[in-house]
Amino acid sequence: MKYKNDVHRAREAHARDCASKLAAHVGWAFASRPELLPPAVRDYFYEPSAQLVLIPWAGERMVGVESAVRETRCTALILEPGATNAGLATSYFTVVRCAGGKVHRHPALRLWASLSDALCLVPDPYGDDPEGSCFAVSRQGIVPAEAPWTNALEHGFGFGNADALMLAAKKLEWR
Repeated sequence: MKYKNDVHRAREAHARDCASKLAAHVGWAFASRPELLPPAVRDYFYEPSAQLVLIPWAGERMVGVESAVRETRCTALILEPGATNAGLATSYFTVVRCAGGKVHRHPALRLWASLSDALCLVPDPYGDDPEGSCFAVSRQGIVPAEAPWTNALEHGFGFGNADALMLAAKKLEWR
C-alpha cells in the first residue's frame, strides 16, 4: 500500500497492540538481528529462542514470507485483527512453517486458551477448514498439537477465554 489512510494506520496499531499482548503473555523476548533475517521479514519481531518471526499485519500486500521461512527454517506467525461472525473483536493468525522440506501455510486460525490460560492456535469453527491443524503456543515457539478441548463446552470457552485474555493482557514495550 503506497498511501496509508487513518483506517489503515488504526488497523496497523491494533495489530501491533495484539501482537504485543500475545508476546507479553507467552514470554517472548524479541531481538534485533537484521543480519540473520531476509529483507521480507527483517522489519518484524524476531524471537531467536523460539525461532519465530511475529508479523502484525494490517492487510497490505505481503511478499516473500514463504521464501524467508524456507531460507531461515524459522516459523512466521502472522497476526491480523478481525471480528467474529457475531461482530466481536478477535485476532486471526496464519502460521507459516517448514516441515518435511516444504513450507506449509496454515491460515484462518484463532487463539484458544484453556482454563489455565495455556494457548493454542486452532481452526476457526466458521472458517473454510474447521478441522484443520492446531498448534500449541509457548515460550519455546509454535508446534503442531492435537485439538486442546475434550467437548463442545470447552471448545467454545477457549475462544472467549483467549479473547478476554488478550483484552486484559499488558502490552510488551517494543523497542
